[in-house]
Amino acid sequence: MEKSKILILTPRFPYPVVGGDRLRIYRICKELSKYYTLDLLSLCDSIEDLNFIVKNDHVFDKIFRIYHPKIKSYFNVLKALPGRKPLQIAYYKNT
Repeated sequence: MEKSKILILTPRFPYPVVGGDRLRIYRICKELSKYYTLDLLSLCDSIEDLNFIVKNDHVFDKIFRIYHPKIKSYFNVLKALPGRKPLQIAYYKNT
């Protein structure tokens, strides 16, 4: 029987697995991968994360990355301070 597929969306690229939120994302996905086929879509806040070569650890079938630099996020938050938009929404805005 073929495994069902799940698309995992993360605000942070989980590799390299060094601790904190990366470790949490990785461990949850590692457990899910036993029962599902996982594809990963992550925001990368650095060029290093964007270009990181992931060894096949059989957790994710496909990995997709979107570059979202921190400086842009900080600028969006500053623009949102005088308004009513939640800062977390502004942080991830991509325009």
